[in-house]
Amino acid sequence: MLIFICDDSRADQLRLVKNINSYAREIHASVTVQLFDSADAMLSDFRSRPDKPEIIFLDIYMDGTNGMDAAHALVESGVENGLVFTTSSEEHALQAFSIGADGYLHKPFTHEEFIRAMRRFRQLFADSSRYITAQFNREETRVYLSGIYFAESAGHSTVFFTDKGQVRSSAPLNSFLPEFEDQPGFLVCGRSYIVNLDTVESYDQDSGEMKFPDGSSLSVPVRMRREVRLKLRDKEV
Repeated sequence: MLIFICDDSRADQLRLVKNINSYAREIHASVTVQLFDSADAMLSDFRSRPDKPEIIFLDIYMDGTNGMDAAHALVESGVENGLVFTTSSEEHALQAFSIGADGYLHKPFTHEEFIRAMRRFRQLFADSSRYITAQFNREETRVYLSGIYFAESAGHSTVFFTDKGQVRSSAPLNSFLPEFEDQPGFLVCGRSYIVNLDTVESYDQDSGEMKFPDGSSLSVPVRMRREVRLKLRDKEV
């Protein structure tokens, strides 16, 4: 599912991304998040793209077009639901819900408050859940993309390192590449790995060592280390 975040604070954008990704992993949903630092840029993109976002997070206080005016423009463009306001003030709550907002998050909010706000979208998240089937020794295991840390080539087979442990497949790594082509959070790392960048806990560009929540690690090829650093930098809070 596609989610827009419109906020002129980079720190607030990334904290919201962190909450979204964490929630998506908890319920095994597949999400794509697009960031905008102005309402005008967001509205321009919204009007030009054929695939519309299911959820739009809007900060209210922004330079140029503010969040309330942007919400009115979205409603006029046909948006009927999916608007969530994120703001440091509570004074616009009544106005937000009169527009038809589905949520109002008061900054700074906790992850628990975020989850409560997302309950009304649970079916949307559930419908977006994507998984691949790993078959090994005649047993099939459902592996949710959101729960994958990385996939590693093991000869003619593949090992998935996930939040539920390791899962082996008798199929080679390259046979799974089509499953990840439209997943911007994943990076094909040489011939040996497919990495979920949203789950990386630490990365050392000099050594290429990348660590994950389960204690596992991998070594990024020298030629890709700078590219990986740049991609991870955009995700840092």
